[in-house]
Amino acid sequence: MNKDLIAGVVILYNPGEDLTGNILSYSGQVNKLLVFDNTEGETSSTIEKIKTIDNAIYFAENRNLGVG
Repeated sequence: MNKDLIAGVVILYNPGEDLTGNILSYSGQVNKLLVFDNTEGETSSTIEKIKTIDNAIYFAENRNLGVG
């Protein structure tokens, strides 16, 4: 087991156009990045942006769960 595994967490709510650039600015500092999207409704454009980040894992319920 690798004890040097570092994970990060980011909480989204209606992210802007700069989403990918913002996440890329710190995703290289962790092994895995857990992205929780609290945006209510349609999130397909966010999903497509997150898919371009190799170490990101995306979670969404299409509602605001109050996480964060």
